[in-house]
Amino acid sequence: TIVNRGDTVFVGGQFTTAGTVTANNVAVAINGEWKSLGTANQNGVGGTVNSLAILDNRLYVGGNFTRAGNRAVNSLAQWNGVWGDVGGGVAGYVNTLAVSPFNTLMVGGKFNTAGVDTVMNLAMWNGRAWVNNSLSEGDLQDHPDSNLTGNLGLYEGLIDGEVRSIIFVGTDMYVGGNIARAFPGGATFQYAPISHITRYEH
Repeated sequence: TIVNRGDTVFVGGQFTTAGTVTANNVAVAINGEWKSLGTANQNGVGGTVNSLAILDNRLYVGGNFTRAGNRAVNSLAQWNGVWGDVGGGVAGYVNTLAVSPFNTLMVGGKFNTAGVDTVMNLAMWNGRAWVNNSLSEGDLQDHPDSNLTGNLGLYEGLIDGEVRSIIFVGTDMYVGGNIARAFPGGATFQYAPISHITRYEH
């Protein structure tokens, strides 16, 4: 996976070197020169990187790992010169990251919590905190559309199946993966049957 900020290119995957530089699963190329993210044996992350994204000049790294630099994390980390946790991460693993038109980070994969929020394979980070309303099947009937897909830039819901990709077209979000049902929000709980891809309109 690759993401850039101008001429700076970040690369993630499953590797231990970038060029001749020791780099654990994530590295950066600046003007064609490879560098690690962190120093010595505390650089990079301790597992496979599946997705990268840049939000507010911070690099977000998602995958399947429990260490970033010398920090304990849960499959999601951020880099801004030093490694940091992202709200406690997720209980599972991350496959895909995407920045929304509302300058929030959408996180998809296979997980059932994001921080302390109950979610289902899809979550949203606003740069400071998770914003998911701790959705669950038991309390969805108490959440009107405005809380889920209204004018606040929220893309929340439950995805019944592993999320593998997220992309935005305008303000519409497309979610793809091994998905059979999705709940996009509403006053009455009802899953919509789908075949691998769904769209959240905003």
